[in-house]
Amino acid sequence: MRQATNRETAVLLKDWEETGRIWDSPGPHGERLRFFDFPAHCLMGLAALARQGMVRNHLEPWGLTMPEWRLLSTVADCSPIRFTEVARLTAMDKAQVSRALRSAQGKGLLQSLVLPVAPGAEGERATSAGRVHLSITPSGRELFDKVMPSIQREQLRLVQLMSAEERRIIIRLARRLFAQLTEERGDRASSRGFRGEAGELAAAANS
Repeated sequence: MRQATNRETAVLLKDWEETGRIWDSPGPHGERLRFFDFPAHCLMGLAALARQGMVRNHLEPWGLTMPEWRLLSTVADCSPIRFTEVARLTAMDKAQVSRALRSAQGKGLLQSLVLPVAPGAEGERATSAGRVHLSITPSGRELFDKVMPSIQREQLRLVQLMSAEERRIIIRLARRLFAQLTEERGDRASSRGFRGEAGELAAAANS
């Protein structure tokens, strides 16, 4: 079994009540916040634990990695889909998508197509990645249909740990934090981009 990372171990040992007290009184400039109290650290640690369980219980038995699964599940929902759109929806950078794509293609799960672009099309060049579309193969669809139900049942278990009101609160908070962080970095993507890392956190879905 894979050893837990430092981040995962920290979440397991974390004193959540102490963090709650510090959040209630963080200091005028946040000086009481420890590294383990940072909201991003807490969320990333929880996501890492959820991801670890998904890989161990659902992906490794089928020879899949998490990047491959994120790519496969995105393309399965939207096939065919532009390469650049895959990067946005999975919250992986283009290099990560390229590596996962090479691996998935090597396993016969996905294929890429280069579609012609109308002359002078805005934002497109002859070599633009925007011309590359990805689609799922029959083998990829078959594997996806085998793996997805067990993952859905596992994610349902996590969702059902929360009451209806708790779920509404988490979604409201996630949307608020997502909107604030994307605004700060000048990202004008719509809240549907939540399917990336935030989607993993809600799942609790990306790398």
